[in-house]
Amino acid sequence: MAEITFDLATKIIPKDQVIWAVFPGKSRRFLDQFVEQDAIFLDSPGIELRPQVLLDDDLLRKHLAMSEAIAEYRLGSSTSLPSRDATTYPVKRGASFNAAVGNVRNMFAKMKPGDLVIMGGKSIYQPVFAGEIVTPFDAASVLQTAAYPGEKIPYRSVRWLPVRTDRRFLSERLSHLLSNRKAVITVDRTEFADEIFKLAYGDYVFGENSRYIFPGPRYNNIATSTVPGIELISYLMAAVNARTVGELGAFSEMEIRSAISNYFEQDVLYSFEIDFASPGEYIVHARKAALALVVAVLVSATSGDISYAEAQTAKIVNSGDHANSPATAACNPIKIEEEYREIMDSLGASRFNSLCSINQDAQQGVGLHVPIKVKRTP
Repeated sequence: MAEITFDLATKIIPKDQVIWAVFPGKSRRFLDQFVEQDAIFLDSPGIELRPQVLLDDDLLRKHLAMSEAIAEYRLGSSTSLPSRDATTYPVKRGASFNAAVGNVRNMFAKMKPGDLVIMGGKSIYQPVFAGEIVTPFDAASVLQTAAYPGEKIPYRSVRWLPVRTDRRFLSERLSHLLSNRKAVITVDRTEFADEIFKLAYGDYVFGENSRYIFPGPRYNNIATSTVPGIELISYLMAAVNARTVGELGAFSEMEIRSAISNYFEQDVLYSFEIDFASPGEYIVHARKAALALVVAVLVSATSGDISYAEAQTAKIVNSGDHANSPATAACNPIKIEEEYREIMDSLGASRFNSLCSINQDAQQGVGLHVPIKVKRTP
């Protein structure tokens, strides 16, 4: 009997994650470099951001004034060779300069590893970009741009995520926010978190909420082919609720539809969506952090590729938390594994095989699968 390991590969979003919207320079001239070099930076050539500069407001303003003079010289709007001694520049305090100081502090002092960065493309018909800050800021991390040859510019490293959604498909307010020409601003999580998390991560857990997509990419416009997937996912969500109320024994003795009728709990869901436009998918958005993940593992276990004995002893890990943030207790893979095994043990071989049959019908009908990685060790 092989040892089975299920890898959730699902993002656990830390509670202190900040979402930042960045604008890649005038006319988005740095956009391609941002993406190609996995970096974000400000239009501030020649600026030096040693720790003492970031901590001293007057000194930071002097460095920004020097950078402004360098930019004007490099772009041809000034013929005066700028001094490279920041202390010789005045301390400017106008509104636009205050905004520039805020941009520097946001990008180089406040942004931290794991924070999410979003950025619009060059038009509403081009993809939106989302990525995570990778490392703390290091003043030695500098690059150069074609606009300012030979000038060093500090940057932040970003791991861009595989997002390819055009800005035209976003909500009007989020699309408008990404058109804002301010270099870097924080994004209100209360209003935009769900939309941005869906865009960036697809499947995710945030606080007590979870969202999971069960793809069905082979839907062929036969409405009844979606039924096995609905039945399977509904039954497994009902099983999670039966475990929560301590009635797995009674639940497992019922016929599948009776079990769904008695134990499916709508109150723990924001929504259970069936969307078979293109591509097709079932979407579970739950108020319970672990629910969608437990259901996803159970769907994977009943796919027909492993035996009941192998499913009972399967292990669960999660490689999806790239920021290495601590998972909530409810979403710790050990807790997920405990819940999964209790449900699996209660099913028995006969019910397990019945669920495998329903799962296979769903696979044949709409191509149901989950993005969980399965490792088999002999």
